[in-house]
Amino acid sequence: MILCVSIAVFGQNAQVGYVKTKGRLAANGNVIAGTRLSGTSVVMKGGKSYISNSNGDFTLSVPNSKFILQNVEKKGYVLTDPDVLSKQYAYSKNPLVVVMETPDNQKEDLLSAQKKIRSRLELQLQEKESELEALKEQQKISQEEYRAKLNEIYTQKEKEERLIKEMAEKYASIDYDALDEFSLQVSSLILNGELSQADSLLNTKGDLASAISDFHVMKDANAQMQKELDKRKAVEQYSLSDLAERCISKHEIHKLQYQNDSAAYYIEMRAALDTTNVQWQIEAGRFVSDYLADYKKAIRYYQSALKTALQHYGEQDENVAWCYNNLGIAYEQMGDYTQSLQYYQKALAIGKSVFGKNHTNVAACYNNIGMVYGYIAEYDKALEYHTQALEIWTELYGEICVDAAKSYNNIGLIYSLQKDYASALEFHQLALKIRLLILDESHPDVAACYGNIGDTYNGLGDYVKAMEYLQKALDIKLKVYGENHPTIATVYNNIGSVYINQGDYDNAIEYYDKALTILLAVFGENHPYVATSYSNIGYAYKNQGNYLEAIEYYKKALGVRKILGSENHADVATSYNDLGNTLYKQGKYAEAMQHYKMALKIFLSTKGEKCAEVANVYVNMGSVYTKEDDYAQSMTYYKKALSIREDVDGENNPSVAECYKKIGFAYFYMEDYAQALTNFRKSHDIYQSAYGEDSMDTRMLVTAIELAESNLK
Repeated sequence: MILCVSIAVFGQNAQVGYVKTKGRLAANGNVIAGTRLSGTSVVMKGGKSYISNSNGDFTLSVPNSKFILQNVEKKGYVLTDPDVLSKQYAYSKNPLVVVMETPDNQKEDLLSAQKKIRSRLELQLQEKESELEALKEQQKISQEEYRAKLNEIYTQKEKEERLIKEMAEKYASIDYDALDEFSLQVSSLILNGELSQADSLLNTKGDLASAISDFHVMKDANAQMQKELDKRKAVEQYSLSDLAERCISKHEIHKLQYQNDSAAYYIEMRAALDTTNVQWQIEAGRFVSDYLADYKKAIRYYQSALKTALQHYGEQDENVAWCYNNLGIAYEQMGDYTQSLQYYQKALAIGKSVFGKNHTNVAACYNNIGMVYGYIAEYDKALEYHTQALEIWTELYGEICVDAAKSYNNIGLIYSLQKDYASALEFHQLALKIRLLILDESHPDVAACYGNIGDTYNGLGDYVKAMEYLQKALDIKLKVYGENHPTIATVYNNIGSVYINQGDYDNAIEYYDKALTILLAVFGENHPYVATSYSNIGYAYKNQGNYLEAIEYYKKALGVRKILGSENHADVATSYNDLGNTLYKQGKYAEAMQHYKMALKIFLSTKGEKCAEVANVYVNMGSVYTKEDDYAQSMTYYKKALSIREDVDGENNPSVAECYKKIGFAYFYMEDYAQALTNFRKSHDIYQSAYGEDSMDTRMLVTAIELAESNLK
C-alpha cells in the first residue's frame, strides 16, 4: 500500500478530499449509494501526485488558495464530470469530492436516461400535434396560425436529438448521493417525464420570483450590516445555490416542453443572480443562441463571462479559452468569419498551453477553425485543421468514435466543395461505416451520411447511385421527422439537383416545388432556405429554356435575400449573377452585363479577388464580350478567371480547362490559330485526365484542335 503523507509547509494548505463512485438512481427512485475508491491517482497542475488510501481519502498540499487538478486516474474508471480537470478550485475546509464510475455503468445510466427522456419528448410532440390538428379542424385557429405553431413544433423536433443527448448526459452524470431529499425528488420527477409534478414540488417552496426578490433584499442588507456579515453571507450562499437550482429546474421543465421563451427566462434569471459566475453566463448565452437565435444577446453573456474569467484566472486559463470558443461560435453563426476565426485561434492557443497538443478540447478548436476556413473557401487550410482534429481524436479514442466520424464527414464536405468527389466519397463512406457501428440504422446522423454520399455520387455523375443513397436518407428522415420537416425539404432539393444534372427539368422542378412548399409552411416567405429554393427553381426553368419563369423565381430569391441581409451581401450577388445568366440566354447582353457588374462589385467587397464566385463572374463577363465580338476584352476577363481558378481549384481542375477553352476560342476568332491551338491542347489534357477520352468535353476539344491545326496549314 502506498501511503499519502501530508507535510505541513509554510504557505501551503492541506486540502482534504476523497474519491468515490456516484450515487445512482434505481428504478424505484431510491438512491444506490456510491462507494469509496482506493488507489486513485490524483495529480495537481505542476506535477504533484497523490494516491487515495483504502477509504478513498487523499490530502493535497496546496501552495496557495487556488489549485487545478491536472489528472485523476484509476484503471477501469472514468470521471463522471470531465470538467473536474478544467476547474480552478479554491482551498476549502470542506472535502473535495471526486466522482468516478465504470464505463459500463456510465453507458447504462446514459442509455436509461436517453430512453426515458426520448419517450417523454415523443409523447409530448404527438400530443401537441394532435391538439394543433384538432384546433385546425374545429377552425379555432387560422391557417396562418396553424403554420406558425407547426413551425414551432418542428423547429424543436429538429433539436430533439441534441436535447436528449444534453439532458441524458446531465442526469447520467449526477452523483445522487450529493443531492438533498428535495433536489433528489425534483431530479427524479424530471428524469421520468413527470414535469407537472416536478413543477408543483418546486412551487411548494413558494413563488420563485418573490424568493429571488427577497434574496436581493437580503443581499443589499448584508452590505449595511457589517457585524452580521459572516452569518448572513453563509445564508446568502445557501440561498443562491438553492435559487439557482430551482431556476435551472424550472428552465429544464420548460425546455422539455419546447417553451423556449420561458426556459430562457429562467436560465437568464439564474445568470442574473450572480453575474460573476462564468459558467452561468456561458450557459445562458448558449441557450439564447441555440434556441432563440439571439446571437447578439449571447455575445453579451460571453463577453461578461470573459471579463470575469480574465479577472479571476488570467489569460492562460481554460475558462478564458471556453469564453473565446463560444464567442467564435456566435460570430460564426452571424456569418462574421473574420471575428469568429480570431476567437477560435485565441481558444486554440490557450488550449495548447493549458492541456497540451493532444487533448480533445484542442481537437475541437481545430475542427471549429476548419469549419470557418471551409466557409471562406480556403480549402487547404480547412483540410489541414480537420486532419489535425482527426489525428487527436483517433489517438485519444481510436477510429471508432463519433468525433472521428464527424471529422471524416467534414473532410468529405471540403473535398466536395473542391469537386474532388472521389476523395469526398472515401471520407463520407468512412463516416458512415463508423456511425453504423455506433448508432442505430435509423439515426439522423446515418441519414446525413447517406445524403452526403448521394450528393457525392451526383457530383461524380453516377446518378443511379446518387438516387439510391438520397432515397435511403429520405426514408430514414421521413420515419424520424415526418413529411413536413425542413430536413425533408433538403433531400427533395438534392434529388432535384440529380434530375437537373440528368437534364430532366420537369422532375427537378417537381422536387424543388415539394421542397419549397415545406419550407414556406415551416418558415414563411422570408427565410434563406426559401430564397435558395426560389433560386433552384429559377435555375431549372432557365435550363429548360423558360426564361420568363426563371427570371420570376430569381427575382423572388433576390427580394428575400435583400430583406434578410443587405444589398452588399454575397447571396444578393449570387442572385444578380443568376439573373445575368438568364438575360444572357435571352440575348439581352447589355442587361446581363449590368447584373454581372453588380454581382462582381459585391463579391469583391465580401469575398475578395481570389474566390470561385469572382472567377465565375469574370467568365460570364467574358462571354458577353465574346457575343459582342470584342474578343480582346473577353480574353482579358477569361485570363483573370484562369488566374483565380488555378490558385483556388488547382491547375488540373476542369474549371481551369473551361478557361483555357474559352481563351482558345477568343484567339481563334481573332485568327491567332497558334495561340488558339496551345490553349485548346491545355484544355483537352485537363478534360481527358478528369473525364476520360470519351467525355463530351474531351471530344469537343479534339474537334477544336483539329480545326485550329487545319487553319494553321
